[in-house]
Amino acid sequence: MPARWSTRNVTAVLGPTNTGKTHLAIERMLGHETGMIGLPLRLLAREVFNKVVTRVGVDKVALVTGGNGGIGLALVRAQLLSSDQEAAAGDQ
Repeated sequence: MPARWSTRNVTAVLGPTNTGKTHLAIERMLGHETGMIGLPLRLLAREVFNKVVTRVGVDKVALVTGGNGGIGLALVRAQLLSSDQEAAAGDQ
């Protein structure tokens, strides 16, 4: 295990629908220089993408879509598709 992993914190945010989990993930990601959010639905990914573009500008955000009905969507900020993100979230 790389040494840099030992200093990272992992937080699980669980709750019912419409309680602000995705909003919290966006805010936490924007508190870092780089980050990504994996989202299960293309429509949700587009909504999150638009919110982040409004906050940081289109030149710092990318929307990467998977195939098969939108499974495997990711929103990436700053270092596009780098494996060394400062923040990462998965939304189910």
